[in-house]
Amino acid sequence: MGPLDQVLRAGIGLGLIWFGFFDDWFITAPVAGAILGVFGIVNLLFAPLAFCPVYRIASLNTRQAPTEAGGASSAELRNRMLLATIGVSILVLALFGVMAYRIAEDASVQMAVPARAQVAERLASGEAPFTEATAGAAVSVAPPILESLALKLAALGVVVVWLAVWAALVIASTIGRRLDEKNTALVHQARHDELTGLPNRSLLHARLAHGLRLAARERQPLALLIMDLDRFKEVNDTLGHASGDELLRQVAERLQRALRAADTCARLGGDEFSIVLPQTAGDGAVHCAHKIQQVLSEAFVINGVSLRLGTSVGIAVYPEHGQNADTLIQRADVAMYDAKRRQAGHALYAAAADPNSLERLTLANDLRTAIEQGQFELHYQPKLSLQSGRLEGVEALVRWQHPRLGRVAPDRFIPLAEQSGLIRELTGWVLRQAIGTAARWRARGWELSVAVNLSPLDLLDAELPARIGAWLRAADLPASCLELELTESATMADIGRAAAAFEKLAAMGMRIAIDDFGTGMSSLSYLRRLPVDDIKIDRSFVTDMLRDEHNAVLVRSIVDLSHNLGRRVIAEGIEDGPTLERLKALGCDVAQGYFIGRPEPMARIEALLGGAGREAGVSLQTSKASGLASPRAVL
Repeated sequence: MGPLDQVLRAGIGLGLIWFGFFDDWFITAPVAGAILGVFGIVNLLFAPLAFCPVYRIASLNTRQAPTEAGGASSAELRNRMLLATIGVSILVLALFGVMAYRIAEDASVQMAVPARAQVAERLASGEAPFTEATAGAAVSVAPPILESLALKLAALGVVVVWLAVWAALVIASTIGRRLDEKNTALVHQARHDELTGLPNRSLLHARLAHGLRLAARERQPLALLIMDLDRFKEVNDTLGHASGDELLRQVAERLQRALRAADTCARLGGDEFSIVLPQTAGDGAVHCAHKIQQVLSEAFVINGVSLRLGTSVGIAVYPEHGQNADTLIQRADVAMYDAKRRQAGHALYAAAADPNSLERLTLANDLRTAIEQGQFELHYQPKLSLQSGRLEGVEALVRWQHPRLGRVAPDRFIPLAEQSGLIRELTGWVLRQAIGTAARWRARGWELSVAVNLSPLDLLDAELPARIGAWLRAADLPASCLELELTESATMADIGRAAAAFEKLAAMGMRIAIDDFGTGMSSLSYLRRLPVDDIKIDRSFVTDMLRDEHNAVLVRSIVDLSHNLGRRVIAEGIEDGPTLERLKALGCDVAQGYFIGRPEPMARIEALLGGAGREAGVSLQTSKASGLASPRAVL
């Protein structure tokens, strides 16, 4: 109960006691006076105890805060109505006072006229002498009842005010309850997902910020997980959005059952969910991610159809990965996309995988300068012919020696070049250097082809074939000395565009190779549509082929089918002699890997070739055991 309620009750109680027991009401109307007095006592006694039955029925929760939906609270509504009622009551009291005064005045005048006539008759007949008392009686002769008339009217006004106040409280209570229900529904709707009933992004952000404050005060860790359903779009496209919604509801139910009561699970939108884990470090978050994946790996039954979906979970931990909610959300999202890209199921945030990290931003800014200032360098890895045992060519691999960061790996700066639009300049630089190196070697009698990797974005460059032709003519180098490689996944992503680009390049006499073959799980039948000369088996199959019979079968199948289609087969990732022997037995044409030779600068390759003599410069020393080239002859 607030101070306004106590003062109002005490004042009304005292007024009712006075008019009920101490005024003429109790004498002239004892029942009405007793009722007024009893109500006054009840209000006066129970004002500080908040126990008045009438008030308990009509009162509202004055401690309730304004609603978060933007509307007025019950307490605000009640206070406004009370103030309005008090204002109206004051006007009513004033009106009653004026009425009481006018009624008393009129009654006095009307009753004074006959009284004055009676006094005059008595004076005229000599019954009463003319004295000051006789004159006063002629002026004021109102009966005794007029003395209390004004007070009774005022008491009636107080009763009216009292009834008006309680009527206002009852009306405010009814309206307030309905308003509370409506505001509660609006608050829940504004801060929860309508489909799953989980907290939405707004409530997640609020709870995450609150959790971070507690974690900072108690020096405890906190983990944030962001989860995405794999292939959810296929469910919507195949079964319809109603089935997709039902799937999301079932996912939400399983997530809630798998988490602790203190954890918060929210739906961010679409098929993306987020989980806040208080007092949880990295290991605990990884364990929770495993548990979630296990719970969601069980089949979902949607309209009689059994579905199994994978998940990708990104993890960010306070304070290692961020100090505030926005940073943790952003980095957990980065980790989630990293897990999806690597098909790892879950991933803990790593700055190296963050496209928005300071280091990546620095590299992106320095990339153009590196191209202009020649900070890049080509290294060449030998390719061995398994039929002749001779070195038949090399693959050009770009390296970046950053002036401050040192050696930067290609898988870090090439994606940056693609994102920043500098891949055209970088590819052009690599092609010019590779063509110049091949022409230099050809002039010295070393007929070696040079292979260069293309980016998928290079296929969008309509001027690329013409530019390559101009560089070949300027270097006086036959197009057959240049081989262009494109990964299988990039080729199959837009096979029409790839076929058109390959046809133009092949028509100029250049060799075309499909790199990392086998990772894209595409059909070999597509090779018939492409003017491809070589198939490069991905290193992941070659490296373990002696220990994994499935990989050995896959390698043998690729070799046989490629030969049937008239393509050569290049195996990369060879790291030991037995693997090299096995590949030769399977009929593989060309071998490449650290066992053959590591990527080396041009000067190192030339020194080795020159030391072997001009005539035997491309020959490798023969091993007695296998008849194959020894890698030590090159490196």
